[in-house]
Amino acid sequence: MNNSKRVAGDQSPGKPARNRRAASVALWSGSLLLLASCLYQSRDIPPPVDGVEVSLNEDNFQSEVLQSPQLVLVEFGATWCGPCRDMESVLAHLSLDYEGRVKVGKVDVDESERLAAEYEASGIPLMVLIKDGVEVDRTVGWHSLDELSNWVDGYL
Repeated sequence: MNNSKRVAGDQSPGKPARNRRAASVALWSGSLLLLASCLYQSRDIPPPVDGVEVSLNEDNFQSEVLQSPQLVLVEFGATWCGPCRDMESVLAHLSLDYEGRVKVGKVDVDESERLAAEYEASGIPLMVLIKDGVEVDRTVGWHSLDELSNWVDGYL
């Protein structure tokens, strides 16, 4: 005689396997949401301002970046990229803070695929520092205004 009590939701061999699959999917979905919330970082995004960034593309990249007498920070991004959108006000503030010393430009990787491929912009947002027509450093991902300022200061 079986004296075990049946627990609500018990999946005995006689119950359909789809209930077990649904429970498994729900468990994985919940785990992924928890993981995503743990990985999300609160970002110190400065208020929006009108910066002086240059819109870059394959037609003007040579003259605006490679022939520039200034240090140039080029951001490779996309309109659909959340971290890229979060970088917009950071880059706008940076362009104002360093006006006359550093040129800040933005390349849309979807519109300038050749440039994105040439600079291996597979992870975005990608910031590339170019001095005298030569790449001197790069960083990928979202960065605060202080982090980018300190990074740029190292090359002035």
